[in-house]
Amino acid sequence: MTEAQRTSSSAWLGAAILLCLALRYGVEAQARLGSRNFTDITFSDGRQLRGELVHTQPGTSNTGVVYTFLGVQYGASPTGTRRYSAPEPEPRWSGLREALNFGPRCVQSVTDWADQSENCLFLNVYSPSLNSTSPVMVWFHGGGWRVGSSSDPIFDGTSLATKGVVVVTVNYRLGALGFLVYR
Repeated sequence: MTEAQRTSSSAWLGAAILLCLALRYGVEAQARLGSRNFTDITFSDGRQLRGELVHTQPGTSNTGVVYTFLGVQYGASPTGTRRYSAPEPEPRWSGLREALNFGPRCVQSVTDWADQSENCLFLNVYSPSLNSTSPVMVWFHGGGWRVGSSSDPIFDGTSLATKGVVVVTVNYRLGALGFLVYR
């Protein structure tokens, strides 16, 4: 494993662990806006992350409540002078950051997706509760290191979360933009 791969692994793992700890020990606040239920968690340093409380399909094996935090950035944007460089940690933010929508897909050879960006180091968390001691499953999409995204509907972690598993799905840089590091 190269130094760049170790740094990348550390960045996403650190972000996932931080979010899971916040889910375990964070302070919950809920707000209802329209038909969506928002949930804020507060980290020990005062930063906040807003996710959504999703009621799953009644009458199915997936009945329940799931907390989703979508598009949580775990690494600094790999653009400009950071292109073709080893990953760097996401700078700290202050105040409230929304995690309600998937982050963009990483740039890839498939051209029919409009939501591609070099700034694609995002993860998604699906949790059965905000005080979860549940097992955590981290999922990296397939695609031969060239295509794919954690936002593909097949990787939706809602079903597993209703069964008591915290699911983390991760976007990672693909192709030459992801694996050609020369700085």
